[in-house]
Amino acid sequence: MGIIDFFKDIGRRIKGMFLARNQVEKHMQVKTVISGKMEQAIGLWNEMYTNHPPWEGDVEYGACLNLPAAICSEISRLVLTDFEFKLEGNDLSDFIAEQLKTLLRMDNLSKVIEHYCATGAVVLKPYVKTVDANGVPDKIGIEAISANYFYPVAFDDGMVTSAIFVDSKKEHKYLYTRLEMHEWSPDKYVVRNKAYRSEEMYNYTDSEWSVGYNAKDRFREEIPLTDVPEWENLEPEVTMKNIDKPLFIYIKVPTANNEDPDSPLGASIYHRAVNVIRATDIQYGGFLWEYEAKKTKIFADTTMFDEERDENGELRLGGYEQKLFRTLHSDQLGDSVVKGLIEPYSPDIRDQSMINGLNENLRQIEFLVGLAYGTLSHTTDVEKTAEEIRMSKQRSYHTVNLIQDAWGLGLQGLCEVIALYAKLYHIRPDADIEPVITWGDGVLQDTEKEIMIRMQLANGGFLKKKYVTAYWMGCTPEEAEEQYLPESEANDVESRFPLE
Repeated sequence: MGIIDFFKDIGRRIKGMFLARNQVEKHMQVKTVISGKMEQAIGLWNEMYTNHPPWEGDVEYGACLNLPAAICSEISRLVLTDFEFKLEGNDLSDFIAEQLKTLLRMDNLSKVIEHYCATGAVVLKPYVKTVDANGVPDKIGIEAISANYFYPVAFDDGMVTSAIFVDSKKEHKYLYTRLEMHEWSPDKYVVRNKAYRSEEMYNYTDSEWSVGYNAKDRFREEIPLTDVPEWENLEPEVTMKNIDKPLFIYIKVPTANNEDPDSPLGASIYHRAVNVIRATDIQYGGFLWEYEAKKTKIFADTTMFDEERDENGELRLGGYEQKLFRTLHSDQLGDSVVKGLIEPYSPDIRDQSMINGLNENLRQIEFLVGLAYGTLSHTTDVEKTAEEIRMSKQRSYHTVNLIQDAWGLGLQGLCEVIALYAKLYHIRPDADIEPVITWGDGVLQDTEKEIMIRMQLANGGFLKKKYVTAYWMGCTPEEAEEQYLPESEANDVESRFPLE
């Protein structure tokens, strides 16, 4: 793909995304706060995450390195290394903890944080999933909605107070789209739902629909919510009183958005590295081409072969021979200088210089996304002390710590919203809730080295063994003493070190 085609492709994608936003605004009769620049950026970040960026055609063999997904995956892993969530103490706390189990399952939460890192934000939106025989909700589901399916309408001091959510369902040859708008104010809370059916779909792919291609056709016909079984119990409009906060939680990547500094929206964790990622993908394609172009070959005159020939006089060479030999036809050139020639071709590959160039690009990406050197790149630095290792990880620690803080507040807010649902529907008696969220220090801490240090302190008489056991087993010192330490050792410890 040439540079002109590249910008034409970008323009086509942008046009489709603008059309999607314009259609959402038209049908809900509101103006969103997403600028054209931000919608374009969110679409680009999503394409990069799925390893189909606009420059894919510029990369030899289409061999993009999938760096955005690798970056998001690594940050998600670092964020959740020592994550623990506890909420207990009363019936309401137990109910909320039960509703959060699926979301907080490690395989689910890691995916949610990956998508959050990729698109710059995520919305956690509780909803009534099931009701009991008396019509009372007994299960609260939680949707995790990434930025490309979410249209904020109003902000207040960084909090989204009004927003539109997009839900889609494919069935047979139609695409069904539901727009759900939440409007919060101190006086009332309004939820509106509208459903639409597309024109008949024949040639549209999932990715085309997801980025907004032919968006006008998604809203070809407004239909009753009852036409779709999953939506038949939803009301077109509901107004509620005494709601003191939005019934969803907006969590954004806590770095400054220099893609659109005036936007209140979050930006992808790799938004500052887009150009370097593009250059690295293209450079890696060139690296692969270097190996392909400089594969060993032998140029040889056809008179040197005894193989049979086909009806056109061409040699019948096997698969490996076809790859290895390049034949020259002296018999067709008279007294050619190639007669009887056999010449090997095996040039040096510039692999090390190209690897060094790729590695430098990866280090630039690490710096721009807030990861320590060596996370993506190959490092040859020999770090000799714990302090040097700690300093090398400070960049990752800072990035991860900011994200953990953002998610800590988000999960706290999510618990409060579920508690509000429990109050609205009289599911559980109102009570105080105190979620305990711990993240640990896994980014900077070497667990095995830390346990060795604590064991040495215990053996030297400077630390009680129950604290060493508690650290290793992930429990309280009291639990360690009751459940893990042998009785003789527990008594011995208490007699030797009676003071806390």
